[in-house]
Amino acid sequence: VFLNAGCRFQDQGGITIGNGVLIGHNVVLSTLNHDPAPARRAWLHPAPIVIGDRVWIGSNATVLPGVTIGDGAIVAAGAVVTKDVAPNTVVAASTDRGGAPMNSPALSFSGTAGSVCSFPSFLRLPPKESHRPLAFARRRSFYS
Repeated sequence: VFLNAGCRFQDQGGITIGNGVLIGHNVVLSTLNHDPAPARRAWLHPAPIVIGDRVWIGSNATVLPGVTIGDGAIVAAGAVVTKDVAPNTVVAASTDRGGAPMNSPALSFSGTAGSVCSFPSFLRLPPKESHRPLAFARRRSFYS
């Protein structure tokens, strides 16, 4: 699991993070919500967040209470995740309109809220059994 700088986790409802997860700068995982009724606004409603294996959550994304993000999914930078994300899908902006499978040939980014980003085949995640750190990620000296 890799957590970048500035992340904030409000974990009173419980947070489960799978193996090989990448979490970008300033990601917020919020497991509490206030009651919408004005008379009960001070009441808190906890709900867990579950993040599957090999998930990538981009910078400044927010994951709200009760959300499950499936294995291999990608949450684009700045997204607000309000609903469950299916495994191996890419979501952007808001999950109110769902996501699309990574292998869908018709994926394109239209720039509207709830849009799904394109995901080139050369960047797709390998099967879980073959998942290993990439060679270029190893630290190397400039002179060697």
